[in-house]
Amino acid sequence: MTMSDGVVDRLNTLRGQQNKLNQELSTGQRFMLPSEDPQAASRVMSLRSEMAVTQQYARNSGIASGVSQASGSALSNLYSDCYLNATEIVASASSGNVSQAERSAYATTVNQLVLQAIQLGNTRFNQQYIFNGTDIANPPYVGVSTDPGDSDAHPTSVTGPQSDASGNPPGDGIAIKLSDSLSISPYSRGESNAKLTSFISRLISLRDALEDNDAARIQTTGNDIKSSEADLANMIAENGAQGSRLDSLKASMEIRFADVGDLIGRESSVDIAQTMVNLTKTQTAYQAAMQAGAQILKLSLLDYIR
Repeated sequence: MTMSDGVVDRLNTLRGQQNKLNQELSTGQRFMLPSEDPQAASRVMSLRSEMAVTQQYARNSGIASGVSQASGSALSNLYSDCYLNATEIVASASSGNVSQAERSAYATTVNQLVLQAIQLGNTRFNQQYIFNGTDIANPPYVGVSTDPGDSDAHPTSVTGPQSDASGNPPGDGIAIKLSDSLSISPYSRGESNAKLTSFISRLISLRDALEDNDAARIQTTGNDIKSSEADLANMIAENGAQGSRLDSLKASMEIRFADVGDLIGRESSVDIAQTMVNLTKTQTAYQAAMQAGAQILKLSLLDYIR
């Protein structure tokens, strides 16, 4: 009975080893329960936690990049469509040879530039206004008119982010956390947003000067508009530098995410070739145990007595 029990135990052990090796080959995992390899399981759990955090930071990075790209597109259009066209109109309309009708036509064009500038200033990303500091729920630039019914088509002034009575600039946009120690605001600075208000106001002044057929005012407001060039150029440059930084951070996160995935694989994945060798050895041992057991278990007490 002792030999019989020993043979059965040996067969059960080898069978269990075969089942485990077959399971590893089918799942590709070295263990299914933490108790099978506590140390490796602990390392895998820690790595998976890091991967989850990295994923969240990557999502944050995607949002920040989206805001930065939307800001950059709006600023580029403000410069190329609104600023450059306005300066061309000033150069053409300030001449003494331009008729009142021509200036009136220019005024209509500039009014469209005003409306376009307000629209670009109210650019949204994910339904959030990106040029209004932390107040992302409300449009920052609103056209105002003495005729309330005409403010959308012919604003006489514009309200937007401005410095307070003490001269403090408007607040900056919210910061987005991109790592345990780094937060970046992809929004333009509050001071820059206030300068956009000035730029739109100067466009309105140019339109009014054209409507009044006042050559001197056209030249003066044209010079004021040209002073906005540096503001727009600085905002575009800041946005570009910030976009490059966000792209670099995003690339670093992707690399780290891949590295953590590889580390998890090394801790939990099986070596297919080695596992197949081990399975073959176990199957051979099982067959040998079966044969030896068959020889032993067929003996009875009568064989020993005889």
